[in-house]
Amino acid sequence: METPTLETLPLELALQVMSYLTPHDVVAVLGTSRRLRAICRDDGFWRSLCFDNSRLASTLRRRNWRQNNSRPQTFKARRIEIRAAWNSVFEHDEPATWYDEYIQRHAPLVTNWFELPRRRDGSRLLDNADVLEVCGVALYRPLGADTATSGEVTNENVDGSDERNIQLCGIPTLLAVAPLEDGSVCLWDVNGTIKRRGAIVQQSTPGLLFAGLQDGTQDPSKRTPVFSVTECVAVDSSQNLAYFAVESRLVEVDLQTLSVIGVEPGPLSIIHVQEYGSEDTISNDIFAAGRISSILHYDRRKVSVVKSAIHSGASLSGLASIPYPFPAIEDYSRLKKSHAWTSQSTGRTVVACGEYKSKGSLELYPVDEGQLNEPMVNRQTSSSAKIFSVASHGRRLAISDGTGFIRWFERDGFTEVRRCTLGGDDYVEAGDQEEEAERRMATEAQEPRHHGTHHNSNGPLGTEMGDIARKLLATKTGSHGSTGKDSFENNDLLFWTGEKLGLLSFSPKPGSRAVDFVEETKSAAERDAEMEGNLYRARMRHLFKSARRFGEDSDSDD
Repeated sequence: METPTLETLPLELALQVMSYLTPHDVVAVLGTSRRLRAICRDDGFWRSLCFDNSRLASTLRRRNWRQNNSRPQTFKARRIEIRAAWNSVFEHDEPATWYDEYIQRHAPLVTNWFELPRRRDGSRLLDNADVLEVCGVALYRPLGADTATSGEVTNENVDGSDERNIQLCGIPTLLAVAPLEDGSVCLWDVNGTIKRRGAIVQQSTPGLLFAGLQDGTQDPSKRTPVFSVTECVAVDSSQNLAYFAVESRLVEVDLQTLSVIGVEPGPLSIIHVQEYGSEDTISNDIFAAGRISSILHYDRRKVSVVKSAIHSGASLSGLASIPYPFPAIEDYSRLKKSHAWTSQSTGRTVVACGEYKSKGSLELYPVDEGQLNEPMVNRQTSSSAKIFSVASHGRRLAISDGTGFIRWFERDGFTEVRRCTLGGDDYVEAGDQEEEAERRMATEAQEPRHHGTHHNSNGPLGTEMGDIARKLLATKTGSHGSTGKDSFENNDLLFWTGEKLGLLSFSPKPGSRAVDFVEETKSAAERDAEMEGNLYRARMRHLFKSARRFGEDSDSDD
């Protein structure tokens, strides 16, 4: 009789066998055959792993979720109820690939910094004075752009690694749009389908966004920065238009020609809420926040009249939306069967963030009329400092706060999934090359004594990490970027620090740095010569400092 294998077992038995394997072992088995690939990508299996490894499950275990009931049948039924409530919002026809979800909850995070924009004066200088600050960011998905297919477009550098010619099958073109401090508009390649990932695709002439402001006092290219709000840019990808809040005006720019086509007064930070069940279809509901302690609701068919208002009481700084309702369960540990999510409501959720009495505030509001759910407001455990931005990221909420953390929460707004800080960027300012070379010498001298120590891959020699994300954007929403269920969909997180852009990716490979884009323009001989020169100057300066200290310590009269 032939011995049964994992591949020949029925699905239920195969899943039971897989439950004894670690996630790394399951991934190793996944690539052996099509049958095992289908088994190892089972949504129920990975959803169970996501729940078992969640902070909620560990909290419930500490609280003794069996509630002093030792009957195995009762324990199993209660576990099923709690797990169903944990992500009950996903049962409303929302597509979910739990293999991807597990990766985004537990895979290593790496920071990829974007190319730094430079002042356009006819020449491209490399000193620090030439770098321009980024004053906001939004995502642009050109509908007319071709999607990268096998054999057409290659990504020169994926996740900051040195691998070349990695094909991007089915990856759509995605661009980051931002105003710069000189009034120009800059476009970056986010997915790497046009140029290298994070590289600048196009930059307009200086003063483009200031040309429509009729003050007549100075050259538009000589104006000072006037971008004072976080949500100062919005993009309409279907019409290839971008809207920039500049002083008291809203400047409309054609992203295909990078030219101003109109200037509407009184800009507001707004969000268009999607239709129920669709990330791609925009409804008529518009919500605005940021100037008063309430969220204003407009109908875009009649935007001159406020349809309704939601009082928050907090100083709000960001909005996001989810085309699904959120669970109205306050305490999972007291969940009863009658409280399980069974409603067929078509509700949607508006997520707001900001500051309340010097602490962070994370707020979820139902937006459909007639819905019975109460709003959820977390002003205790969301953050100890102001929350700058919030984004719907996969099946989680991502926030950035004033403490420098990026945190992920379940959609209940209370249960934290994971957190991280941004990896440092090792861009060297003008005049600091010698200091950088001296630090490199010191580290190389210590390497034999600290063999095997892992340095931060995002910046050499443990670059200090002090960047704070002012705005977060998920690079994949709805069907955009979907490459099918047989491949992992990289739902990276684009961030803006107030000065520059970067990307948080889920990868064990080292991240990219802004200096990499400058170094690529140099030949190998030029890079070697520059490094040798920096090391030589660092050694000489070290010798002079040693000689000076020797002279100060000497008691000789000579």
